[in-house]
Amino acid sequence: MCFEKEYHNQEREAAYTELQEILNFSKNEIKSKIVGLWAQSSREVAKTNAWKLGQATSEKYKPTWVFFEKLQFLRPIMQAGKSKDNLTQKSDDSIKSQYNELIKNRHRPDIFRVQSEDCKKATQVNEQEK
Repeated sequence: MCFEKEYHNQEREAAYTELQEILNFSKNEIKSKIVGLWAQSSREVAKTNAWKLGQATSEKYKPTWVFFEKLQFLRPIMQAGKSKDNLTQKSDDSIKSQYNELIKNRHRPDIFRVQSEDCKKATQVNEQEK
C-alpha cells in the first residue's frame, strides 16, 4: 500500500476520468455531486444520532432521504475523530484558580464593591477625556 499523496491524487483523478466517461458529466460536476452527497449523508447521520432529553425511542429521527441506506458504507469513514482541547494546561489552571478565588471570596461583598468603584473611576476618566 502506498501512502504518498501524489499516488492517491493520481488514483482519484483516474476514478474521476472513468466516471466522466461512464456518466457523461464533467469532472467538476462529478466532484460537486460527490461533495453534495457526502454533506447530505453527514447531516442525515447527525440527525439520527441526535437525542433530546426525555425523547422516546419511537420519536427518534427516521431518515427519508432516498440515498441514506445506499450510502451507509460511508458511515465508518464519516465518524468524527476525537476533538482536541484548545486550552493549554496553564490557561486551564489560571481559569480554575480565578474561579476558586471567586468562590473563596463570595462572602466578601467588599471585593465586589472595590471592583465596582474601580469601574466608576475608569468611566469618569473616560468621560473627562471626551
